[in-house]
Amino acid sequence: MSRIVVFLLVLFLPLQVLSAPWRHLTHAPDRMLEHMVEHAQHVLHHHDEDGTIHHGGGGDSLGHQLEFDYGTSLSAALPAVLEQPASGHSHTEPMFLASALPDPFLDLPHRPPRRVR
Repeated sequence: MSRIVVFLLVLFLPLQVLSAPWRHLTHAPDRMLEHMVEHAQHVLHHHDEDGTIHHGGGGDSLGHQLEFDYGTSLSAALPAVLEQPASGHSHTEPMFLASALPDPFLDLPHRPPRRVR
């Protein structure tokens, strides 16, 4: 039973990807290009259930912008990862000396597992 459910969920997953762009078309189909430009310029706004657009700050506007950014790229979800380090050094110096490396062969090899009958 659970394999059938997982199989059906895997089949329905591409449908979610196909339906995502249509969600943005329902808000204002006549001004779709302007709406994308507003998102690209990070103009805070949000949409009501009836399709009207409200400009200005607030939790709804910020959530709408983050939802759009997350849907188009990972810059909203991972801002700290995308930042460049402040210093020019990309690697830290090791804390150990090259002559004091531990022995990687501490244990002898074991026999491969056998099938129990």
